[in-house]
Amino acid sequence: MANSVTVLKPSDIRDLRNRLGDKRRKFGKRFCRSDRTVEAWEVGRRSPDKLCLRIMRELVIQLNEPCHTVAHRT
Repeated sequence: MANSVTVLKPSDIRDLRNRLGDKRRKFGKRFCRSDRTVEAWEVGRRSPDKLCLRIMRELVIQLNEPCHTVAHRT
């Protein structure tokens, strides 16, 4: 499980962006990607690369954990 990357469905990516309150342009900037790339992820035309998926997974974890837990994770 050391190098596993969670696969996110297009709807999961859109839901994450919405939970963050980001427009596609701002969400794309988090990953150095364009708003058109984000749109392609959200409709299933393209998939994020492994690095983007790892960052998205971490964002999901942070959104689901209490703030004090996230601050002290190692």
